[in-house]
Amino acid sequence: WSSDVCSSDLVIGPDISPGMLSQAHDRLPGFVVLADAQEIPFAGQSFDAITFVWSLHHIGDPVNALQEARRVLRVDGHVVVVSATPENIPDDVQALFRRLDSLSPVRPTDWINRTAIGAGLQLAARTQIEITVKRSPLELVRQIEDRLYSPLWDLDVEQWDSVVSPVLNGLRNLDEPHRRRSSILRSPVLVLSGCASHS
Repeated sequence: WSSDVCSSDLVIGPDISPGMLSQAHDRLPGFVVLADAQEIPFAGQSFDAITFVWSLHHIGDPVNALQEARRVLRVDGHVVVVSATPENIPDDVQALFRRLDSLSPVRPTDWINRTAIGAGLQLAARTQIEITVKRSPLELVRQIEDRLYSPLWDLDVEQWDSVVSPVLNGLRNLDEPHRRRSSILRSPVLVLSGCASHS
């Protein structure tokens, strides 16, 4: 949903959404900026590192976004992309939530690496992070009903009724739907560097 651009002295958090910026302001007071990742409002070679955390897939032209990241990246800098398609350790909530995957376009597993190559970046390292997310089934229901996830943004009534409503009903009918569960997510992390002909 956002990308963080950082230098050795400063972390700047840009986002295209004013609403998301207002939330980020509490974490980065004075260091958030309304900006589109496809047109980063900074001079070339300004930053040591740029991160896209669960956000690259939301951008209309991810190749362009990575080209912009490369433009503002210093020659020895890195772009870090955390994949938005984490591997889930199954539980009762995730088993239902993953049914919404059918609404997302199918991407090849190496789409981020291919996108990076198209932007003049190359894979420098690959690792993964593991995080624990705590939420109740009813909290997830609210997030889905608020269309927090991009595959839900433009659904028509038929798609909502056939795909989303059964998931919502299943979440509401789980045992103790108010109780928060811990879900473990493992997300691939790609560290990218500029090719020799940095522009």
